[in-house]
Amino acid sequence: MYPFSMAKTISMKNFSFLIISLLSICLLGSCSNIASRLQHKKVYNLQETPLSKVANQYFWTNLHKGKYDSLPTVISLLNAAYLENPGNLKIIDHLGFANIWRYAESQRLNQPTADILQSFVLSRHFFDESYLLNPADSRILGFLGDTKITEGKVTNNRQLALEGYFDGIKSIHEWPQFNKFTLGYVLSQNPAESDEFKKALKWQWETLADCS
Repeated sequence: MYPFSMAKTISMKNFSFLIISLLSICLLGSCSNIASRLQHKKVYNLQETPLSKVANQYFWTNLHKGKYDSLPTVISLLNAAYLENPGNLKIIDHLGFANIWRYAESQRLNQPTADILQSFVLSRHFFDESYLLNPADSRILGFLGDTKITEGKVTNNRQLALEGYFDGIKSIHEWPQFNKFTLGYVLSQNPAESDEFKKALKWQWETLADCS
């Protein structure tokens, strides 16, 4: 009986090894497919749908009218359009602008709530995504730098603020007439005696001279 039992044990071990090997091959194949899908680069598009047209138009109409109280609806429509087409560059940009607008003018609220802090985090997220999709747009790089500086200062994250500053400097090199104002506006929130404020003021005068 002993040889038979031993043979049976060996046979079971071989069978188990075979099953494990087959599962490993299947899993490796699945992992390979998953990895290739994850490596697929997201690309932007400008495809308009009825929803994205409504969302973009509603954003611009209320921005031009300064209707801050309309922002919840503005952001809700843009979010819906983003979910419909996550590659729509206009929607991504407008989500960045709408969220930073919500934070920038939060003093207009009677009782600002703590969740207002989410606004510049979301704004940075969307500007970051926009710039990754279209790095040729130095305007977005400037806005991205602004949101990093703002978030870095509020959250006491010096590294993030410094990263935002250098993003802003890069954007100025690429388009000085536009981004001197963009970065200068944020730096002008520093104390009047600070080097940052003096540099910001200098950039504002240079912007006026460049555009006159």
